[in-house]
Amino acid sequence: MAAQMDNGVNKERVLNDLLKIAKKSGMITAKDLDSAVKMLELDKEQQTKMYTALEGMGVTIVGKSDSAATPAAEKEPAAEPAAAKQPRAEAPKKAAAKTRTTDAKAKTEAAAKTVAKSVICSSLTKAAMFGADANWGRVLCAIGYSGAKGNVEQIDVAFRSPKGTIEVGRNGAGVECSEEIAKEILLEKEIEIIDALNDGEFDRTAWGCDLTYDYVKINGDYRT
Repeated sequence: MAAQMDNGVNKERVLNDLLKIAKKSGMITAKDLDSAVKMLELDKEQQTKMYTALEGMGVTIVGKSDSAATPAAEKEPAAEPAAAKQPRAEAPKKAAAKTRTTDAKAKTEAAAKTVAKSVICSSLTKAAMFGADANWGRVLCAIGYSGAKGNVEQIDVAFRSPKGTIEVGRNGAGVECSEEIAKEILLEKEIEIIDALNDGEFDRTAWGCDLTYDYVKINGDYRT
């Protein structure tokens, strides 16, 4: 029987979707892999299999250390590269924004609603929107663990605001786009995440907001 998370999500299915996305684009960030490990609660053996599969497909892991092929729990602390010791650039200064997700061309109304809500509720996607980061991988990850059926190689992703629309993902892989234009679009007060499953005619929209420093601070300090 395939492994299931507490919320009923099929671990193997989500992991296979992640590997397909990585193979299609030829790369994946170490940060997104770490997020996947935590979300799926992968044990050491499962992590090793995941990294081995990625290496076998020739996928480049961006931002990994030399020991990144070893599960995180077994890694030795790596020396920080000289370039990394430079002060980190500040995140874009941005107030909280309204965000909506439109799931288009889904096979069923239920699938369209499920995917739209999964993307808009994803903490990683919310954080990316606050940082004006056009991270299509986080959108696909949220679609993957939504449980809705679909073919990852058919999914398109775009971001829209009053500043314009930019396509960032096509057929389950990233597309070349201007980071400057994407940032300008995502710095607006209202953002739309458009994901198209491209296997039907049903559209649904879910509303939410991004995830700011103040949101975390207020709710972290709050006591009833």
